[in-house]
Amino acid sequence: MSDDTINPQVDRGKLLRWAGLAALGVAVPWERTTGAWAGLTRPVALKELRVGNLLTLSGPNSAPALDVKRGFVTYVKAHNNRLAGRKVHFFDGDDAADPATGIRQAQKLVNDNHVDVIEGIFYSSVLLGVRDTINSLKVPTIVANAAANAITRDRRSAYIFRTSYTNHQLGASLATWAAKKVTKSGLVVVAANYAAGHESSDAFKKIYERKGGKVAATIFTPFPTTPDYQPYLSRVQDEGAKAVWAFAAGGGESIKFVKQYQQFGLKGRIPLIGINNLTDPQSVLGSQGDAAMGIRTSANWAPTLKNAQNKKFLAAYRRFYGTPSAFAELGYVAAAFLDHALDKVHGNTSNKARFLRAMAQAGSFQTPGGTLKMDPRTHQVILPFYLRRVVKSKGQYRESLIGNLGRFTDPGGK
Repeated sequence: MSDDTINPQVDRGKLLRWAGLAALGVAVPWERTTGAWAGLTRPVALKELRVGNLLTLSGPNSAPALDVKRGFVTYVKAHNNRLAGRKVHFFDGDDAADPATGIRQAQKLVNDNHVDVIEGIFYSSVLLGVRDTINSLKVPTIVANAAANAITRDRRSAYIFRTSYTNHQLGASLATWAAKKVTKSGLVVVAANYAAGHESSDAFKKIYERKGGKVAATIFTPFPTTPDYQPYLSRVQDEGAKAVWAFAAGGGESIKFVKQYQQFGLKGRIPLIGINNLTDPQSVLGSQGDAAMGIRTSANWAPTLKNAQNKKFLAAYRRFYGTPSAFAELGYVAAAFLDHALDKVHGNTSNKARFLRAMAQAGSFQTPGGTLKMDPRTHQVILPFYLRRVVKSKGQYRESLIGNLGRFTDPGGK
């Protein structure tokens, strides 16, 4: 069971009033709505909502996944420990970045813990591994990070919804900018050798070259860990690279890659750009220190965005956990989407088909990263990306927002 289990006490006054009404044979009042979901009703009191956190909660690359969990929990805590009026009870399933373990944990969450919803899933390999299990268990699932393209395409599921990005969107987000602002030749791609690294780098290369750029070489590094990046950085140098776009595995791997990039003498000579987890979350950036200075990344969120939802998110997360990362924002967004969909059915998930329809037809909703829109066909959001640069301010390393890269739709939605 999660350390963040939320079981607030029942309001004693309400409980006594309901008991009194029942004793008199008076029905507990029901709430009604108008509009697209007119006719749906719910009792004032509903049983707790059981949410399963299926995430990589242990191991050297667990830091960003832990931030996803914290972000989700932050939203719930900031909303009176409830979603759509229902108290929330969390259960943890640690997949340890292993698909087989993920399958067992998903089964446990549903069969033993009887969760209503699963959220999380950090790695693409785990998502692809548990896809059929989730489909057979028929459990509504919100993916908060794992970006495997197939989930919006040939392996789409009626039960899986993604509120983060696809690997295509991750790679595409920086490609046009790189061709215009970094270099049109001599760019080397370095990516971790697993599904996410291949799909994201493929999208980057395709769009970068469509915009007039030329990729000099693509180098894949061992996954889940690379003992030493220097042989691969030596290849970068041998290719005469003018810039490097990188997809690291995150967590400890991102720390190691960025530090060795500096140690090998490439920092300051060959610009390093890449996806969000190259320098995120804050624990990674803090460990990288000066080695990360000046690195530019694309991300779904930046702390300096000026909107009401971001202001609420920053205040709530700092209250409970400290400095948020882009991954914490992803967890918060997953919870916001679930709350938004639950509102459509007044928190009542007993009719699963109706609840799934509400998720698919969620439409646009506001998040700290801007307006997201759920594609009802692919169950994938259309979302904005931002350009960030690592700076040092008041003794702390942070991500500075320097531009808006635009909104991106996965091709599976076209």
